[in-house]
Amino acid sequence: MSFKQFFAATLAVTCISLVACTPAPTPQVSQVHVAVHQVPEVMSQKVRHFPAVIQASQYTNLSFQLNGELSELIAREGLRVKKGDLLAKLDDTQLKLTVNEKKAKSDLLKVQASRAKQMVDKGNMAKSTYDELAAQYKMALADYAYAKIQLGYVELRAPFDGIIANVAIENYQAASVGQPVVSIHREDQVEITVDLPDSLVSSIDDKKVKPQREEINVRLDAYPDHIFKAKYKEHTAEQSDEDRSFTLVLQMPFDKAKPALQGMPGSVELDLAKIERDQAYYAVVPLEAVTLPDSMPIDSFKRLVWRVVDGKANAVEISMGRVVNISHVEVIGNIKAGDLVVTKGLQYLREGLPVEVVNNNNKDM
Repeated sequence: MSFKQFFAATLAVTCISLVACTPAPTPQVSQVHVAVHQVPEVMSQKVRHFPAVIQASQYTNLSFQLNGELSELIAREGLRVKKGDLLAKLDDTQLKLTVNEKKAKSDLLKVQASRAKQMVDKGNMAKSTYDELAAQYKMALADYAYAKIQLGYVELRAPFDGIIANVAIENYQAASVGQPVVSIHREDQVEITVDLPDSLVSSIDDKKVKPQREEINVRLDAYPDHIFKAKYKEHTAEQSDEDRSFTLVLQMPFDKAKPALQGMPGSVELDLAKIERDQAYYAVVPLEAVTLPDSMPIDSFKRLVWRVVDGKANAVEISMGRVVNISHVEVIGNIKAGDLVVTKGLQYLREGLPVEVVNNNNKDM
């Protein structure tokens, strides 16, 4: 290769390298074309349906305070019981022997202490001997009392009127301290738990909720043609660790004809217009209008919606609400009926950028 050829090749490679390493210029967008959706009016009655699960009121696991073997098991699932009813019993043979032994010992020491006292009074025994017998008698009384308490622990009784929900052991099996044996819940009331997003809970007006006495419709999958009536009880003040939601708790009377049992699924119908703060406003927008910037955590309900105001792009922070259908979602924020929210061209937008609306993408919901 001649020197001229070598020089030409080197120069060509250098030029190519410089071109490859030079970053492409960022296009300066002065105006973008966008598609928009006009936010519709929201009905004053905002009835929403939320998945719900039946939770037994005052659900309690009962266990023995002694280790032992079951000798009697009366409880069975679905059994209605009254407060104080016997549910299960441990074999008490050994404990009864212990109680009799402690009683016999305390009776003997009582007699011995009484005789010693008479002898001390007559001067026939040292007082120290009597004091020792008296102390032994008191200890024997304490042992006897403790043995009777232990004997009382062999019985497992209902702490309140209710229904046996579960029996976790068979008769004649060994039971240990703290091991769940019988589960019981109240019969007169059941609770319904509903998971709600934080955006909805933040809009609840406690002043409207606490005096609220209107009945809430509840449907259970087990009785699809029947509507149960429930009332507000409480809602949690902290998010759950699993899905960052809050829990609404309703309660309703137990219907013996249609028993609502622990774990039954269903749905709750809520008219949000009756419990929201006056300034809370829901808008329904297309899902494609909702964006998640890098600055917002993915595990929260906060999102961003772009709207067109006076021909310019305007970013609005919103909170996600309920998904209305496959293509629309409720949002809470400074979005109102008549606003034009951007559905296409979102990737080019920045605050205040002039935009041109090329079409209006309103679709039926």
